[in-house]
Amino acid sequence: MGKQEIINYYSDCKVDFKTLYRLEKAWGMHAAYFEDGDRSLTKGILKMNEQIIIHAPITEGITVLDAGCGYAGTAMYIAERVKCHIEAITIVEEQVKTATKIIKERKLDEYINISVRDYTNTGFPDNTFDVVYGLESICYADKPAFLKETYRILKPGGVLMIYDGFNSKEKDEYTSDEWKTMSYCLRGWAVDSLETGRFYIEESKKAGFKDQEYVNITDKVIKTSKYLHQAAIPGYFFDFLGRLFKKRTEYNKGNVEAARYQYICHKKHLCEYGYFRAVKG
Repeated sequence: MGKQEIINYYSDCKVDFKTLYRLEKAWGMHAAYFEDGDRSLTKGILKMNEQIIIHAPITEGITVLDAGCGYAGTAMYIAERVKCHIEAITIVEEQVKTATKIIKERKLDEYINISVRDYTNTGFPDNTFDVVYGLESICYADKPAFLKETYRILKPGGVLMIYDGFNSKEKDEYTSDEWKTMSYCLRGWAVDSLETGRFYIEESKKAGFKDQEYVNITDKVIKTSKYLHQAAIPGYFFDFLGRLFKKRTEYNKGNVEAARYQYICHKKHLCEYGYFRAVKG
């Protein structure tokens, strides 16, 4: 997908995110992390933010890049708990305008700066960041270009964290029917394709990273997947009415289809959710 298509998707589907993720509670548009007994989607979204703090780890006083920050909900969560400097970047101007206002209201502008930038060509100096993380954003990237740029802007010993959907097998191992099912999900979310954990390990080695680790945590997010799948059932009806009255677009239609098919992909083990961690050598 081109950059403008991604921008259009996020701009047109804000109302969907606002409804599905109860956006204004946590400003997160990502999977919730559920532990035994957890029920709250909002708390799960915040728990996913906490995973980044734990696994990077993020500590007081360091410099962090949120690569593909959305409405900076994760950056705000981190800044409130760990007093560090965070550069939050996105290609969607509307997200920057909205998030800037919220950051000021929460008195976090001392810690967070948000701007419109491309995470494959950030413009930041070499060796700037202690941690770079992408939470369900790197799926949109030219992955080798992102890894190369991230290596450049990380300090020696700096950490890259990616939380996202991953392919469960290599692309040439999917049958045509399996890939068709995956395509409904990917196309609806304006994503060209996912990659395997192995892909990130190998490509990051080429970029110079070391100590790579990929961990499958699908069991912690499958409740989110099921929730989106169930929401798609009434979503089809409301989307049809909205498009009938020209209040919704093809991006909205695709978003509803993706919400349905992503759960099917998980149940058929076509994709998985995990995190990838690597250190700048």
